[in-house]
Amino acid sequence: RVELKPKSRRLRFVYKLNQNEHYAEEDVHDEKYEQRHTLSSTVVANPACSYAIGVIRQGRLTLTPVRAVNQLRPDFEDFEKLCKQIASTPGLSDVGDPKGDEKKGDANSESGGEEPSEMIDFNPVRVEYHAKGEKEVIAQPDVGDVWKRLDFFDQTSPEASDIYLQHIVFAANEASEAEKQGLTSQDPKLQDLDLDGDHISYVRGLCGQAETRNKLRLLRQKAHQAQNSGLSSYVLSKMPAERQVESILRHYGVISFPNLRKRLPVASFRSISEDALIDMLRSCGVLVCGNWVLKSVLANFEGMEAGARDLLLTMLHRKAGKLQTPEVIKWKSVFEQSVAVETLLEIARSVMDEAQDKNSWRLKAEEDKDFIRRFPAVVSEYEAWLESRRSEVVQAGKPGRGSTQASSASRFRGKLVPEVRECLLSGPKTTEEMKKLVQRKHPTLEIQEEDLLGSLNAKELDAIQVRGVWVLAGTGTESHDKFRKTLLTLFKHRDSVTRQDVMEEYERVHGEKCKLSDYIIRQQLREVAEKIEDGGQTIYVVKGAMQTR
Repeated sequence: RVELKPKSRRLRFVYKLNQNEHYAEEDVHDEKYEQRHTLSSTVVANPACSYAIGVIRQGRLTLTPVRAVNQLRPDFEDFEKLCKQIASTPGLSDVGDPKGDEKKGDANSESGGEEPSEMIDFNPVRVEYHAKGEKEVIAQPDVGDVWKRLDFFDQTSPEASDIYLQHIVFAANEASEAEKQGLTSQDPKLQDLDLDGDHISYVRGLCGQAETRNKLRLLRQKAHQAQNSGLSSYVLSKMPAERQVESILRHYGVISFPNLRKRLPVASFRSISEDALIDMLRSCGVLVCGNWVLKSVLANFEGMEAGARDLLLTMLHRKAGKLQTPEVIKWKSVFEQSVAVETLLEIARSVMDEAQDKNSWRLKAEEDKDFIRRFPAVVSEYEAWLESRRSEVVQAGKPGRGSTQASSASRFRGKLVPEVRECLLSGPKTTEEMKKLVQRKHPTLEIQEEDLLGSLNAKELDAIQVRGVWVLAGTGTESHDKFRKTLLTLFKHRDSVTRQDVMEEYERVHGEKCKLSDYIIRQQLREVAEKIEDGGQTIYVVKGAMQTR
């Protein structure tokens, strides 16, 4: 069997010895510690090494870097426990050994009659090699980290195929599909190889003298990850198509139609037509200069704040996406009696970039003349909407200033939603765990619990709290969501469930038997629950729920 400690990432491999081989002595066949062999892992990480797993598929070479390896070595923990038990039991250590008294006397005379030494400390060990060749052995106490037995699936199972396709060759498949569509893959983990063509760089890399180049590479990677934080293809693929479109528009604020299509996962890109995509954009965006801009209401601007933003969009559309600085100052002066100056600046910077000479402001995306030419009816529709909205704002006049602080907090919570979703995709989390994970992305700003709870309860996130932990209720696939919500409903009323309980509840609620494959059912159960063997029966409990008690 194979067991795992998730927190310390330790593996333990236990297997029975073949006692028919010549090395097995007949007089030890009945000893407990001779019946099995245990291999325990040590994590070894060396940043100076550049090992990778290479896969050639569809004519493409894909390299996956290896960050660390687990070295499996014999673990004599059971043997040591048995030896200690024998040594501490009077008369047991000499059974079957005619020289036991003599050995015992010698041992006592050498040790001065001291008690047997304590057990070896079996805390997990991590070995790290630093850039200067220094070796550091780190003992990691695994308090609260228990061994969990892993399920076995052979190479013909859907799970094995999923590991191969989704974790090994997915990059080659995605790059190939993107090329067929004439696109560039947007997966943050899929990067072009940046190779040096000269022999000096090669020798420096082998000798560990490529620190400057490695630092620049890491800076580029961090900048790329920051730009796409919370919006990877994996995150988007877990949402319905409408939510994918809205999330992309929320992330960028202003984006052209072709660029938005490129950001969609490959499956959505192929299945959603241009007309269908425009219909989805109508529910969350406004067309300005051929580009799509997030609606003011969805950007959490209310009342005169929303009016000021919509009027600014109307001005940009009339001026082909460029405003002179005096025009922007005049716009601010009109609303500064009813909207805070900080909010007006936030509105301006959310849709425009200021020129270096400070003389003008431009829409964050260039005017898309191609979209205007191809879809004149859509352009006319939004021109009419912008003019009618302008009339509404002018007629509304200048009411008193509202709660600027509340509106600002609402916008901040909306910005946290993608980060919260990304955290929950790895499994259920408690509020405290979520706060720690989100706080890491905002080192200069304290994340308040009320802001986090506001994001967790946001309608677009579709998360629910079960047994003290937060779980995503929606995955983007209707058939999967029906099963998932049935499972979560059961967990609201029970500490543990069996697979049969879930199937019966599904049939009772939906009036039909669940038609999902065994593989999909196991996948949904693994994402939400932990499997426990209880008296010969397999039950499931919510992940992390035991720690909340």
